[in-house]
Amino acid sequence: MAHLIPRPRLEQVLDRGAPVTVLRGASGSGKTSLLTQWAARQPAPVWIRVVGSTASRPAFWRAVFLRLAEEPYLEPAAIEALETVRAALEESGDVRSLLRDAVERLTLPLILIVDDGERIADAAVFDDLAAMAAASAHLRIVVASRVRTRLESAPVRVRVDVAVITPAVLRFTESETEAATVTAGLSRTGAREIHRGAGGSPMLTRAILLALVEAAAAPGAERDPHVIALHLLDELVTESGLPEAVREWAVRVSVVDELTPALAELLVPGGDHSASFDRLELAGFGVWNESGTRFQLTTAVREVFRARLADTPELGRALRVVAARWALAEGDALAALESALEADDLALASSVALQHWPDLVALHHSRVIALVTAVPMTELRRWPLLSMLVALAYHSTGVNRVRAAQFFTLSVEGSRAQRDGAAPSEQMLLSALENAALRVTGRVDAAVRAADRSEDLYSTLATDTAFDDLRRTVVLARKHNAVTFGVAGRTEKALEVLASIDATGMPQVSVLTVAAAIRAQSGELDHARSLLADARTIPWPTGWTESYNAAQYRVARAVLAMEEFEFAAADAHLAALDAHYDNIEHWPTIVRLRTGIDLAVGEAERAERRLHEATPRRALIGRHERAELDAVQGDVLAMLGRGRAADRLLTAHGRTPVTLLARARVALVADDPHAALGLLRTLDRPGRLSPRLRAQLYLGRAAAATRLGLGTPAQRDSDAAVQLLLATGMRLPLLSLPPADRDVMIARIVAQAPAFSWPADLTVAPVGDVTSDGGGLTERELVVLRAASGGEPLSAVSERLHVSLHTVKSQLGSVYRKLGVRSRREAIAEAVARELL
Repeated sequence: MAHLIPRPRLEQVLDRGAPVTVLRGASGSGKTSLLTQWAARQPAPVWIRVVGSTASRPAFWRAVFLRLAEEPYLEPAAIEALETVRAALEESGDVRSLLRDAVERLTLPLILIVDDGERIADAAVFDDLAAMAAASAHLRIVVASRVRTRLESAPVRVRVDVAVITPAVLRFTESETEAATVTAGLSRTGAREIHRGAGGSPMLTRAILLALVEAAAAPGAERDPHVIALHLLDELVTESGLPEAVREWAVRVSVVDELTPALAELLVPGGDHSASFDRLELAGFGVWNESGTRFQLTTAVREVFRARLADTPELGRALRVVAARWALAEGDALAALESALEADDLALASSVALQHWPDLVALHHSRVIALVTAVPMTELRRWPLLSMLVALAYHSTGVNRVRAAQFFTLSVEGSRAQRDGAAPSEQMLLSALENAALRVTGRVDAAVRAADRSEDLYSTLATDTAFDDLRRTVVLARKHNAVTFGVAGRTEKALEVLASIDATGMPQVSVLTVAAAIRAQSGELDHARSLLADARTIPWPTGWTESYNAAQYRVARAVLAMEEFEFAAADAHLAALDAHYDNIEHWPTIVRLRTGIDLAVGEAERAERRLHEATPRRALIGRHERAELDAVQGDVLAMLGRGRAADRLLTAHGRTPVTLLARARVALVADDPHAALGLLRTLDRPGRLSPRLRAQLYLGRAAAATRLGLGTPAQRDSDAAVQLLLATGMRLPLLSLPPADRDVMIARIVAQAPAFSWPADLTVAPVGDVTSDGGGLTERELVVLRAASGGEPLSAVSERLHVSLHTVKSQLGSVYRKLGVRSRREAIAEAVARELL
């Protein structure tokens, strides 16, 4: 049955012709079956099975010589040399030199297969085999063993090439299990469950298939491969002859997936660990990893022993706590979290989350969701770090934003309830995580308050030794504080926090790229370039620049490319985040920058569509980001000739700097310099603005004053703008001016700095005429709008116009975009204002 299944992938390894090949695997792993199939194709295989009587060095070589003497194709010179070796064995001479001499005389290929190699009692035999393989290109040696032998050691592998087929490689693949299933006369549809139940073990696969064949003829018999496998293994463990002490040892260590001798001592104090490892390996119940430092019980065997541990639940919980603390000390956050939750020790699980939430979210989000959501919601309310952990995990996947929001809310509620009773260091981190939860769910004002509280606590605890084990977590928590300040428009505070963070490695890259993105958007281009250069000195993981975590890096690079008028390159940086767009919290920045690129290359309608598509998500951002998006939307409406709509949109946001600057741009396009200057004069404290906004202010005031013939103010603001642009290297603010004003300003800059460059071939679409409020509606759109203006249901409109309801909705959607509105009522009001109705 399963032992007759061809395994070409493994035979190919044997065919590669390494001087020494080792097959290491437990009893029933298919070593002998594989060698039998492979040896049948070889011209000169000599098979030696090691038994008790041939385990010593002299006995082993006598058995080999007797077997070789039976081979008719050996050259006389080689046979003579072997006789010399046999004599030397009796006299205890230099056996190894004689063996080398014998194989050096071979002129024809010879394959020596040694089965049950674990029974060889003298390690010198393995050195003999290696020396022989190294001495002759005509000799190949293949050894099958249940355990690791000296042939896999570094000293041997330095002298001769050794290929190893490990236990993991010997396991059946799904396709091999399927082939065995079909050979047994069963349907291949059940092969996947059989493979899962057997864990790839050829022996267990064979046993399950036999049981299923028998079950097919026995009504009511068990047919679940996993259940059959556990039952068979339970019997196998019972009948294996393992001492009771070894079985009890295996029950206790079954709480972990991987075991070291040191961890074994913690789980079974005073146990005979060496003997237990050896007995379990020989029985085929476990294997060492490639480095020989960690031992694993096979998956199904571990389930059997864990089932026995279930009879003593208190012992099981105590052992899992030990395992969790060990994994935590070893830095294996996922194993620590899993063991702590299995032990129902939520305090310990919360401690794991506190120390390792960044790695748990970044590397194991799916497993985190599965583990933590198994805890009742009523319990999670008492452990806000765990609810925050699963919220961040959901958020990072982007597949269930509703569940993410639920757990963020639960975390905030729990954090507020638990915060006062927590240690100060934990309060600081709870506040930081609370601010992240509030920010990504759109409650930015509350997030800022939490970030302020977190920073205040940090300032009093910065030298506290309680932070020693939490340095990396503190770095990322404070980075979240800085991001919140940046999202809220508190740029100086964000940069102050980032500058004070002492980080290394990838956390430092994260801090540097966030700072670079803020600096670039603020107009501090040289500083942004310097930060990115520092970040590049740190090795980045493969694929990091395409990941969610590289958003700020991409933003910084995009802004710097835009300043060079390399708009295609800028868009490519932002497009690299498309795979994360649906769940990335920085989407407002991405939309704003890509809309700016659209405007720069004359694609105002594409910019309008982009903003319209983002409309449903605006409820989840703060006032500052919403104002920034509306400011760029005002620019889009102005370019499309819908100035009144732009002004209404911007006026609704009050008198924030970004909206006042946008309204002034609209006024300039409308040839109303009085209004523009009036708006800009309200920004009477330029020093509080970022360099980019300050440049827009100076340019706008200079353009308005020039149009009004106000020479002195125009010169003053013009000089200030030129000085700022030359100092920072910014050029994008010039694109905010109408073409005529921009040409005047460029001439002034060139007069003061002849080296100033402005691409002669730069094509920027002219800003639209705000007075031409025709809206750009097609005749068909006007027909539909007029028909819908009576307020009747859209189904009635479609019937009256003899078109489908889908067509009516599609036409009205286009109308809304072109008029800059969001509903039929607003569309009618705007159309009346434009005298379209």
